[in-house]
Amino acid sequence: MIMIFFSILFSIISLFMIVSFVAWQVLKYKTILPAGYGMLFLLCGYALFPIYYLLGYINIERHYRYNMENESLYIVYLMACILIFIFLLSFFLGYSITQKNQYKISTNPFKKIYFFKYFFVILVISTVAYSLYIYIYGGLSYILENISHIRSGKDEHKNYLGALLNMFAGYYVFLLYSLFAYILILKNKMHFKKYFFKKIILFFILFLIFVIAKKFLDGGRGGVIAVFIGLALISSLYLKKINKKYIFILFFISIFVILFGKTILFQLFVTGDFASPTFNIIDLWGKVLGEFTHLYISIVNALEKELGADRLFGDFIYWALKPLKLLGVEGVDSISYYNTYQILGLWESNIPPGMVAFLYIEGGVIFIPLGGFFIGMFFISFS
Repeated sequence: MIMIFFSILFSIISLFMIVSFVAWQVLKYKTILPAGYGMLFLLCGYALFPIYYLLGYINIERHYRYNMENESLYIVYLMACILIFIFLLSFFLGYSITQKNQYKISTNPFKKIYFFKYFFVILVISTVAYSLYIYIYGGLSYILENISHIRSGKDEHKNYLGALLNMFAGYYVFLLYSLFAYILILKNKMHFKKYFFKKIILFFILFLIFVIAKKFLDGGRGGVIAVFIGLALISSLYLKKINKKYIFILFFISIFVILFGKTILFQLFVTGDFASPTFNIIDLWGKVLGEFTHLYISIVNALEKELGADRLFGDFIYWALKPLKLLGVEGVDSISYYNTYQILGLWESNIPPGMVAFLYIEGGVIFIPLGGFFIGMFFISFS
């Protein structure tokens, strides 16, 4: 049990590091930057989940083959917690040595005509590409009935051209963000007409509903949550303060989508019936953390099977070979296929490895601190 104790200890230290990092951002910048929002997800997957799992409060044996009764894995659990600690430490180091004292949001030059020109050009391109994607896959009804199979990459009508066209639909989210930023800027301009502003607000609400529906159609709950996180980030960066009301709403939307998003999707698009979701408040927190199981278990699985450097940096190249599939050339699938196969024995794109497991599988233990350091530098540069 000494190994479990130290595993929990390292997880508590990781928890403290993440909370301190987010608090430091709030105190220094009066807002939460992109890395801070990312850390809130890592807080659940790399700190809180290991603690709850190692204490025996979460049972994952139904979906994964791991359980706390297998004492031979205790050393692996400890190593996984240590690697998480090393990754976070190197990330914060890379972030801190390149961090800026302040950031600046520029709104000039600001011309309405150019904004709408580019907005609608990209909107048309995305809509045409998305419509072709729906047509190639057999229509909207077929996609609704086979969301899970299409998302996991095992649909019998799998089409690489359709998948490529669907990538252009990803610009819908960026258009939503740009429209939201436009509204924030316009709100502080004195020369706009009120009736025009109301029309923009109405269009934004309708477009937001469309984007959320599209994300549900993709079959991923994370995409729905990411939409609201992006809006919160833009608001806090532009206003240079944290909107507590918006964060409160975002928190409950995220919890609802995490807990019931999959159930609602199944009921609406598979069974055709809808019943109000129910839950036991006692098990609520365990269910929330259970949705982040893959981050920690992917590390455990990779360590147990000694998969260090097994992909040997291949995933930094494989993505560039994807277009060859349009010509009928079978390339190498992404690491999510590989990770799902290693854990469940199924060649499907269901379980992403998370950053720590990804770095370990690509380059071994030594690549975790190096990768964490450069990821930290990237995030501060991106911010």
